[in-house]
Amino acid sequence: MAHEVVKQLPDSSYDYLDSDEMRELTGALQQMPSPMSSLSIPLSSFEVRSSKAGIFTSKVSLNVDIQRGCFYAVKPSKDVQESRNTFTHDRILQLVKSTSDNSRLDVIIEGKKKTSYMFENAHARENFCLQIRHMKSLHSKEEKVDQISVFIGTWNMGKSAPDHTLKHWLKCNGEGKSLDRTLSRIPHDIYVIGTQESALNDKDWVNTLKASLKATLMVDVEMLEMCNLWGIRVVVLINPQHRHCISHVQKSSVKTGIANALGDKGASAVSFQFNGTSICFINAHLTAREENLHRRNQCFRDILKGLSLGPKSFEGFDVSHKFHHVFFFGDLNYRTMEKVDVVLKRAEDRDIQFLLDRDQLRKTQFDKDAFFNFNESEINFMPTYRLYRGIPGYRYDWKKVKMTGEIINVPSWCDRVLWHSYPGTFIENNAYGSVENLLNSDHRPVFASFTVGIASQFVQSQAMLTENSSIRILFNRIEAQVRTCVRQHFILEFYSSCLSDKVIKSKSSSCPEWHADQLPQLRPMFGDRDYLEEQHILIAVRGCDDNKSYGECVVSLKDQFSPDFQCFECVLTHNGEETGKLRGEMRVSVEGEYVKEDI
Repeated sequence: MAHEVVKQLPDSSYDYLDSDEMRELTGALQQMPSPMSSLSIPLSSFEVRSSKAGIFTSKVSLNVDIQRGCFYAVKPSKDVQESRNTFTHDRILQLVKSTSDNSRLDVIIEGKKKTSYMFENAHARENFCLQIRHMKSLHSKEEKVDQISVFIGTWNMGKSAPDHTLKHWLKCNGEGKSLDRTLSRIPHDIYVIGTQESALNDKDWVNTLKASLKATLMVDVEMLEMCNLWGIRVVVLINPQHRHCISHVQKSSVKTGIANALGDKGASAVSFQFNGTSICFINAHLTAREENLHRRNQCFRDILKGLSLGPKSFEGFDVSHKFHHVFFFGDLNYRTMEKVDVVLKRAEDRDIQFLLDRDQLRKTQFDKDAFFNFNESEINFMPTYRLYRGIPGYRYDWKKVKMTGEIINVPSWCDRVLWHSYPGTFIENNAYGSVENLLNSDHRPVFASFTVGIASQFVQSQAMLTENSSIRILFNRIEAQVRTCVRQHFILEFYSSCLSDKVIKSKSSSCPEWHADQLPQLRPMFGDRDYLEEQHILIAVRGCDDNKSYGECVVSLKDQFSPDFQCFECVLTHNGEETGKLRGEMRVSVEGEYVKEDI
C-alpha cells in the first residue's frame, strides 16, 4: 500500500477522518498550487457487500484515497490494487442512494456497468459519499448545480404534423409573458414537451424536437425518457452535462376514457430526481365539453391516485405529495362559462380579465374541487381553443356540426400549465404564453419556463455525520380537523427520507388530538443542519379501524430549528381534494440548547 490505512478494520466496521482533520486538510489542499504530494492523507476504508444477480454476497473493501483522487474496490482474498479495481475521481459519474434501503448505494463508473454496494448502515453509506464528494471537490473542476431552468410545452396537435418552425415555441416567444430577447437565446437545462392527439410517431417527433433545438439554440440534447398513452405523449430532453445528476427515472400512465378503460383521455407522466430534488411531469388530456366539469375534476383525482411513481415507502400518498415539484399540464379542457356571442365579442376586444373571471378551472380551484394548492401564472394571452386551422390571428371556429347535432365550443383556455411544490422550496415562473405561428391544429401551443432550486442529496458536514445524532424533531401537540361522520380512533403516520424508519406512528386518539406524550420523537439519520433544512416531513391522518386516509400534508423543517416550539398549520388533502386541516407545535431540538420552560 502506498498510504497508511487509518487502522485495521474488522469486516463489519468503518472509520473516517474526524471533522477537524477534514476541515484542516480540505482548506490546506484547496490552497495548494501544486500537486498534493506534501501531505500524507490516510485512506478511509469501508467493508461492504457487492451485488451479483441481485443478491449481496461478495465482501469488498472500498478504500477512498482523497490525496490521490481515487478509490479502490478490493476483495479481501486478494487485497491488491490493480488498474481494473482502481477508479479515479473523473470516472466516478454518479452516486445513487436507494429509496427503499438506506444502506444501499449504486455507484456508476465511466465505462462500467452500475455496481451496487450494501453498507453496514446508512451512516457508513453517507460517510463514503461524503469522502467521494470531498475527493471530487479537491481534484475536479465540476461546478455544483444549485438551480436549473425547465421548459414545459403543451400542444394538442389535432392529429396534424407541424406546418411551421417550432423555434418561437421552444424559445418562449409569443403572446403573454415571454422570455426577453437575451434569455430566449439561452438553452434550458431540461425540455419537457407534452402533446395530445399527437400526429407523428415517437421517433419522428423526438427527432423533430432535437433538430429544432439544434437549429434554434445550437444545443444538442438527449432524450431522458418518454411516456406515451395512445396520443398523449410526454418527452423529456436534457442537456447531456446533467445526465449524471439525474436518477430514479420512472414513467407511468393512467387511462380515464370511457369506464377508465380507454386511453384517448388520461395522462402520461415521467418523474426523476435531480440531485436531491424530486420532480414529476404529468401531461394530461381530460374530458371535453363544457357540461362535463365534474367528470374532468374526477379524472384529475383519478390521475393523481393512479400514477405509479415515487418512493414505494410513500405508497399511501398521491403524487402531489411524493415529489418536491409536480407539473400538471396538457389539454385540460376547462371551458369559459358564458354565452358564445358574449365571449366572441369580449375576445374581439381582448378583454382577457372578463373571460378569466368565467374560467372553469379558476372556479374549480376556488371551490376546492380539483387542483387545490396548485399554482398557475397569470394568463396574458388569448384563449387557445377552438381556432380555425391555417388562419393567422384569433378567429374562433366555435360551431361544430356532427351527425348527432350541433356542438358549441366557446373560446377557452383549454391548454394550461400548473404546478404544485413543497413548502420551503424555490421555484419561479419566468414565462407563460402561447404562439400563433403553428396553425395546423385548432389549438395553439402553450409554453412555460421555470427556474427550479436544486437541493443536495448528501450531508454537507463531516462534523454532523454521527450515528447517535443529538438532533430530534419534537411535537408538543397536533390537532386534526377531518371531514368524516364515522366515529373511530385515528393515528398519525410520519414519513421522511431523512428518518431511519420508513413509517413512524403516533398513539391512537379519538378526538383526533394528540399531546406530547402521545407523539413520537423523530430521530433524523444525520445531524447536518444544512441537509435537514432542505428536508420535509410527510404526515398522514389514518383511521385505526378502516385504515383509510383522512388527509395528508407536508411540513418543511427549514424554519423549525428553535429552542421554542413553533406553530404550524397545513391543509390536509387526499387525491387532490381538501379533506381538512392539521395544526400544532413542533421544533427541531439540538442537545445542549437552552429551552425556555413554561411557568
